Amino acid sequence: MEGTQNCVGSTKSLEELIYWTHFQFIHFTLFLSITDFHHQLALPKTFSDNLKKKLPENVTIKCPSGIVWNIGLTARGDTVYFTNSWQQFVKDHSLKENDFLVFKYNGESHFEVLIFNGNSFCEKAASYFVQKCGQAHSPSSGGVEDIYWSYFKFTHFTLLVHTNFERHLALPKTFSDNLNKKLPENVTLKGPSGVTWNIRLTTRDGFVYFVDGWQQFMNDHSLKANDFLVCKYNGESHFEVLIFDGESFCEKEASYFVEKCGHAQTAQGGSNASETNNSIEEVDTDSNGGDSPEQFTDDAVPKTTAIQSPFIPTGKRTKRRRRSPKAAANWGARAHAWVTCNKQHPEAASPHRSGKVDDHCILSGASLSKSTALIEEKIAQSFSSSFPYFVKIIKAFNVSGSRTINMPYQFSTAHLPNSDTPIFLQNLKGEHWLVNSVTKTKIHTSHSLCGGWMDFVRGNSIKVGDVCIFELIQECEFRVRIIAEVGKDGLVLPR
Repeated sequence: MEGTQNCVGSTKSLEELIYWTHFQFIHFTLFLSITDFHHQLALPKTFSDNLKKKLPENVTIKCPSGIVWNIGLTARGDTVYFTNSWQQFVKDHSLKENDFLVFKYNGESHFEVLIFNGNSFCEKAASYFVQKCGQAHSPSSGGVEDIYWSYFKFTHFTLLVHTNFERHLALPKTFSDNLNKKLPENVTLKGPSGVTWNIRLTTRDGFVYFVDGWQQFMNDHSLKANDFLVCKYNGESHFEVLIFDGESFCEKEASYFVEKCGHAQTAQGGSNASETNNSIEEVDTDSNGGDSPEQFTDDAVPKTTAIQSPFIPTGKRTKRRRRSPKAAANWGARAHAWVTCNKQHPEAASPHRSGKVDDHCILSGASLSKSTALIEEKIAQSFSSSFPYFVKIIKAFNVSGSRTINMPYQFSTAHLPNSDTPIFLQNLKGEHWLVNSVTKTKIHTSHSLCGGWMDFVRGNSIKVGDVCIFELIQECEFRVRIIAEVGKDGLVLPR
């Protein structure tokens, strides 16, 4: 289809840049609020502006029942529409005005959809039983509802953020009526970033409300009136959430980078641990994997179906050297003095290479239109940190073959010893790996991470195309932000 603006334009924030260029799956919503939706339906403008170049003329839409429809896409001006065969999809699902759809796009030619009733804000249970030609497997709509609420392991609903939402938010009445007896008093709410908030539930006048803890979740995600949430409930005490902007009908990109206390991970970073002694601390890095909001349309199955969560490798346990308060203070002063290097000389964070730079397949076979060096520089210029840093996009030789990663020589010269040295790498969970850094000198002296690097790669499931931002938080110690593709295995940004 005809293209629009370059998706790595300088006006985008770092979160937007990463979301629209590196995420494998993109979510958006469509509200059926116009009378002509039976014949065509316009996709959100923000989605079209960012992805029109990648969209083919024919796509598939997989509904909750697993049936796939072939749909034509048509571009008129700046707007992309579902057209050919869309009318049949509407008819088969008995879509009505005020219903709304939540789509997941896989970056190529396939969409998955959840279908919600515009009055109840809950899923249309019948959508899980639809065949083509509009026939449902179940004998009656009442039977369909009973099966959905009694036997499905995962249920979905939406929440519109309205005025006076600051202290509490009511869950849909249909959801409350069906599951109130099963709901515990305290639940967890997992945002797109993977961070979890503890929320208390209370019941008033037949409605269930998010109360204690809700205000913190709202503040941390900068929610405003008319934003809306799509929630997946696991049948016990856990909810997962996708967060959509009420104006663009697309996801709020920054929601994937939120930590508690409202700081985006790209702007603030991980928590700063107190380092006040010289003792050797053993860091236990065991962690548990979990499902991601990316699996919304995969996980809606009856409770009798066994779900096996994929094993996610944990970090390697290592001994980490603690620095004295004096050493930490000296390091902080040097870091403050060095940070201007990143802004005044962005090439130090991501140097251009001489000669031709090959394009690289960053995500699932989708080739980026810009060179790796240019994208690294764009990310480096957009990123903000109080520490010196550089950006690397992982290539094949970084995780196979030579299995090393080279630091920009400008960064090495400015911030690292002119000799081989051990380096600590820390992920955002606070897990540490000890890695050997060796120097090589041609015209300039530069450092390469080698021995121990592959332990870090395996421990954090790093793949070709992932973006790694290395922040020098202490002398010879980096905090590494791993900005990964978001796929079926439940990886979320950043890890």
